[in-house]
Amino acid sequence: MRHTFTVLSYYKEWTPTKRLTDAEWKQKLDSPAAPPPPDWLAPILAK
Repeated sequence: MRHTFTVLSYYKEWTPTKRLTDAEWKQKLDSPAAPPPPDWLAPILAK
Protein backbone atom coordinates (compact mmCIF):
# COMPACT_ATOMS: atom_id res chain seq x y z
CA MET A 1 0.00 0.00 0.00
CA ARG A 2 1.37 3.40 -0.93
CA HIS A 3 0.34 6.66 0.72
CA THR A 4 0.90 10.14 -0.58
CA PHE A 5 0.64 13.12 1.74
CA THR A 6 0.86 16.85 1.25
CA VAL A 7 3.14 18.69 3.64
CA LEU A 8 2.47 22.36 4.20
CA SER A 9 4.35 24.93 6.23
CA TYR A 10 2.65 26.17 9.34
CA TYR A 11 2.93 29.77 10.49
CA LYS A 12 0.72 31.48 13.00
CA GLU A 13 0.78 35.24 13.10
CA TRP A 14 -1.74 37.63 14.48
CA THR A 15 -2.07 40.84 12.48
CA PRO A 16 -5.49 42.19 13.36
CA THR A 17 -4.99 45.55 11.68
CA LYS A 18 -4.07 44.31 8.19
CA ARG A 19 -4.53 41.17 6.11
CA LEU A 20 -1.38 40.21 4.24
CA THR A 21 -1.49 39.40 0.55
CA ASP A 22 0.25 36.30 -0.81
CA ALA A 23 3.13 38.49 -2.03
CA GLU A 24 3.50 40.12 1.40
CA TRP A 25 3.53 36.71 3.13
CA LYS A 26 6.16 35.42 0.71
CA GLN A 27 8.34 38.48 1.28
CA LYS A 28 7.96 38.13 5.05
CA LEU A 29 8.71 34.38 5.07
CA ASP A 30 11.76 34.81 2.82
CA SER A 31 13.22 37.46 5.13
CA PRO A 32 15.29 36.93 8.30
CA ALA A 33 12.29 38.26 10.24
CA ALA A 34 10.21 35.17 9.40
CA PRO A 35 8.33 33.84 12.43
CA PRO A 36 9.76 30.59 13.82
CA PRO A 37 7.66 27.43 13.55
CA PRO A 38 5.92 26.34 16.77
CA ASP A 39 7.76 23.96 19.11
CA TRP A 40 5.24 21.16 18.60
CA LEU A 41 6.34 20.84 14.96
CA ALA A 42 10.00 20.17 15.85
CA PRO A 43 9.71 16.33 15.83
CA ILE A 44 8.41 16.27 12.25
CA LEU A 45 10.36 19.10 10.58
CA ALA A 46 13.28 18.32 8.31
CA LYS A 47 16.56 19.89 9.32
